[in-house]
Amino acid sequence: VDYTWYFQGRVFSRGERLSIRELNDYTMGDYTCQARFRSAGGSTVEAKATISLWHSSPLSVVRTEPDRTRVNIVWRTERMEYNQPFYADCNVSPPPPTPVQYTWYIRGRAYSNGERLMIPKLTEHTAGNYTCQAKFVSTTGSPIEVQESLLVHYSQPVSADIQSG
Repeated sequence: VDYTWYFQGRVFSRGERLSIRELNDYTMGDYTCQARFRSAGGSTVEAKATISLWHSSPLSVVRTEPDRTRVNIVWRTERMEYNQPFYADCNVSPPPPTPVQYTWYIRGRAYSNGERLMIPKLTEHTAGNYTCQAKFVSTTGSPIEVQESLLVHYSQPVSADIQSG
């Protein structure tokens, strides 16, 4: 059986055991294990399972005021280009001690769940104003909801058509 662990859409490690050197703000999140093997009939069988790992630092100062909690959006793609993929990550600052539920919206509709925004191809249909909404429960039990928006656009591709007059 071949085991592959994925984190944030990328291969994290191989093997049946997941090992993380340090659980911190950059390593928290969803890990997916993909197991593949050949059946007796020769066909490939695949199974996936996902776990969510979170931590809270015992030395962190807990802030429960929503006005101090911010959502940050970090580009993971260098530039926005027509017909190319675009990725961005959403995170809460300061990191809360409880799990955060992230939802990305465009045009008033939910686009995807999770910290990472993944747009396979930037086109007129996928460009627009994306909003990352983060929800979590404060240590006092109060629900907190914060959001930030990102305008996703691209430069119009240069036309290769040359018209002669």
